[in-house]
Amino acid sequence: MAEQENVTPAETTAAPAPEKKERPKSDLRKQKTRKALETAFFELSETKWIEDITVGDICEKAMVRRATFYKHFADKYEFFAYVMNNIQRSTNLQQNAPPQDITMAEYCLNICRSYLRNYQEHPKMVRRLLNSKSRQPYTDILVAQIRNAILRKANDDRSKGIETEIDVNVLAGFIGGAIPTAMTIYETNRIPGLSVEEYFDQLRMIFERICVTRPIQSDQN
Repeated sequence: MAEQENVTPAETTAAPAPEKKERPKSDLRKQKTRKALETAFFELSETKWIEDITVGDICEKAMVRRATFYKHFADKYEFFAYVMNNIQRSTNLQQNAPPQDITMAEYCLNICRSYLRNYQEHPKMVRRLLNSKSRQPYTDILVAQIRNAILRKANDDRSKGIETEIDVNVLAGFIGGAIPTAMTIYETNRIPGLSVEEYFDQLRMIFERICVTRPIQSDQN
């Protein structure tokens, strides 16, 4: 009788391959629906004033039912906030470092980059928005988004023992209004003799001066 090889259990049983997690179909469907609505909005904004674009227009263009739209968004203002937030998020992903690993000044500069990118990719939409007599609700959305982004960044910094010298609520409110204004001035007036790079260098200097941070001092009685 032939001798049997001594084989250890590890050699006889192969380790199971790790299961590849697939994204649920519901998530993919949600993502496709939102992308279709976003694309439709940008296409409509090429020919219509922002305030004249209705939920019905967006749904018809995207071939999405109105009931489906309202499963995702409360109204067109919440949808607009979602679109603008996507632009800012995609710009952050293009940077070498994630938002939590950069300074507050650089974070503010990245927000400026996101809005400049929006202006460059959708110039007609931006011009119509800036020249609209009913732009206030949309401007308020942009200001609130920037303010909330600054507050989230500040909270993340505080968890690492860092805080801004200026009260964060004052800073967030100021920058929330300043960034849209600064980008509008550049995009509409085109400051003579100043390139995009030079303009952003100027903004960087401003942010570095007002976004000074320091270690959080523990209260001592």
